[in-house]
Amino acid sequence: MRRWWRVLLATVVITAGGGCGRTLMPTPNLIAAEEPNPFDAVPADRRSNVVEILYATDRQPTDEAGPGVTYGVLRSKSLAFGRTRVRIGPPDMGWDALVAASRAERRSRSLPVRYLDAEELVRLPKWPWYTNIGDDPTITEEQVRVLEDEAIADIHAHLTEILETTDRDEVFVFVHGFNNTFGYAAESLAQLWHFAGRPGIAILYSWPAARGGLFGYNPDRESSQFTVSHLKHFLAILAACDAVKRVDVISHSRGADVLGEALRELRIHYSAQGKDPAVELKIRHAVFAAADIDLEVSTMRLGGERVGDAAEHMTIYTGAGD
Repeated sequence: MRRWWRVLLATVVITAGGGCGRTLMPTPNLIAAEEPNPFDAVPADRRSNVVEILYATDRQPTDEAGPGVTYGVLRSKSLAFGRTRVRIGPPDMGWDALVAASRAERRSRSLPVRYLDAEELVRLPKWPWYTNIGDDPTITEEQVRVLEDEAIADIHAHLTEILETTDRDEVFVFVHGFNNTFGYAAESLAQLWHFAGRPGIAILYSWPAARGGLFGYNPDRESSQFTVSHLKHFLAILAACDAVKRVDVISHSRGADVLGEALRELRIHYSAQGKDPAVELKIRHAVFAAADIDLEVSTMRLGGERVGDAAEHMTIYTGAGD
């Protein structure tokens, strides 16, 4: 297994937990011990304590005041694509100091991890296509398809531009779990990608979770079912980009069920056409970490319908209490 995946599996459970006022997770043993310094391979334009990642979300934007667009817990029928930023450490922290702290077995001080902002770059039309009629009663299915093709071309252009500046033509997608706000999930991925050496492109797939409250799990579960169609579509969009050669996907908690259902339906879709789902989707590795899925249900729906065929490799991370 490549270092990228060893680091990823070592960090995902720590970074994906709940809470507020976060600090940088403990240094993975692999990072502290590895020579040469793994951060030496980070591209020059990424050597900053501000981590910039991309995102796709079907959360509805809010009216909250603040830098950039903000996303809440309500569902959107259209998928947005953009970039978001997370800062590790104080604002004036330099790259060398961050690397030293990131490799230290024991740090002299805790480093805050703070979500900064998000910038929406592209928004696809609402899906299914006829839900756009509420915005324009005269719109046709063909017109919606044209708008969608234009939006997808814009997404591909952004991906291609970024990949041209790296030596890794790989996209890493993180699907968060239950009770994660948009900002919290961005903080999780920023830490994970940082310790992995910031290769290729990191993309947060954020669905409308974090209703909160005593009964918050039920609406989050319903939203996790709502988002499956959007995740399916987004994975197909990534695979259709010529500049993207490999896609790696990791899911955590309730996000594992989202990913599992999306891959299940995509496997059926491509297999029915006589195509290899893993080849069509370019998915090299799919990870299910601390999966919030009923064992018998997953055996019937995911195992029985060969979801593993949708990726070259699949890893399931569980604990004795799961």
